[in-house]
Amino acid sequence: MSSVVPDSRERRIVEGISSVWSTGKLHGEGWIQNLSREGLFVRSERLPEPGDPIALVCYFEREKLELRGEVRWTSPVAGGTGLPRGFGVHLPLPGRAFLELYRRLLEPQ
Repeated sequence: MSSVVPDSRERRIVEGISSVWSTGKLHGEGWIQNLSREGLFVRSERLPEPGDPIALVCYFEREKLELRGEVRWTSPVAGGTGLPRGFGVHLPLPGRAFLELYRRLLEPQ
């Protein structure tokens, strides 16, 4: 079950979706959290560099989603900043499958 976080700009969804990712030179696993229509946060121990193109693969309700975007920022120290360790990804063209997932998560259960 997801939680929706009110935001003056856009509604965000706090979810824990297992994922794998690759920048080509670095690979890792993480949890997708804090989704918006144009991006997401990946909680991960390994951190790519801001500006790196990134490919993510995740499964939600047995549906495979392949996403491509750009790493915008990282949160390297868990706890001290109040943010978990991970990175933000901008999805310039999120695709129909991702937008459908976003819509379904916003609908009340």
